[in-house]
Amino acid sequence: MSGYKKSLRPAVIRAIDHVVALVDTLPPPLELDGRSYGSSAELSAYFASVDHMNEILSRDAEMRAWQKSPGSAGPNASSRC
Repeated sequence: MSGYKKSLRPAVIRAIDHVVALVDTLPPPLELDGRSYGSSAELSAYFASVDHMNEILSRDAEMRAWQKSPGSAGPNASSRC
């Protein structure tokens, strides 16, 4: 089928624009610390307490890997609030 690339181009551009618009509407990240827990309805909804938040985060392999990576604030940044 000749010209299929040209006929698909508008749909692909529209899809890319849609994804960019979705990314632009993402909310800011949540700060996961003890101070934020007390004032954040989202954190209170996700975790039963600051201790629960620390317990869950300490079990997360991706969080531990991030804490060990260069440029992170280190293991004390989010491991204990």
